[in-house]
Amino acid sequence: MDFKNIEILSYNSFFCSKLIAHFLSGCEANQIKSELIFFVLPFVCKKDSREILNSANKDSTLNSSFLNTERGKIALAGLEKHIGYFKNLTQTSLVVAANEFDVKISDIITIENPLDYSKEKEPYLRQFFRSSNYLGKILSKNEFFDTFVKLGMKDIWTVTLSK
Repeated sequence: MDFKNIEILSYNSFFCSKLIAHFLSGCEANQIKSELIFFVLPFVCKKDSREILNSANKDSTLNSSFLNTERGKIALAGLEKHIGYFKNLTQTSLVVAANEFDVKISDIITIENPLDYSKEKEPYLRQFFRSSNYLGKILSKNEFFDTFVKLGMKDIWTVTLSK
C-alpha cells in the first residue's frame, strides 16, 4: 500500500471528527470560536506539535508550549500551509462530529457531551486524543485575535472562508 492510501485511511473524516470532539472537550466551557477549529488537524496530525501537546499540562500556554521554545517554533513552521491542506478534511470532519458527537456549529462551536481522552485504551490513539484535548485547553486561554497574531497568521480568513 502506498503512502497516499495509508494517509487516506489514517486521516478520514470519522477519525478526525473524534479529534475535533476531544479538542472541544478540552476547551473552556467546551466551546470555541468556529475559526479556531481549523487549527486542530494541522497541530495534532503533525508529529512535532503533537509531541509538544502530549507533554503539555493544565498550566501550558501557547507561549510556554510553542512560542518561547526553539522546538515549538520549529513545530509551527508551515502552519498556514497546513491549515489550507487540511481545510476540506476539517470541514467534512466537523459535519461528522455534529452527527456523531452532538457538536453544535455556529459562530461558536460547542460539544454537548465532552469526551475523556484517558478512557482510550489504545496508546497510539490516546496520544492523538490527548494532544487534541490540550490544544483546546491552550487555545481557549487566548483572546481570539491574539491567537492569530501570536501564530503570525496573515491570511487565515482566506484559508478558512475561501472555497
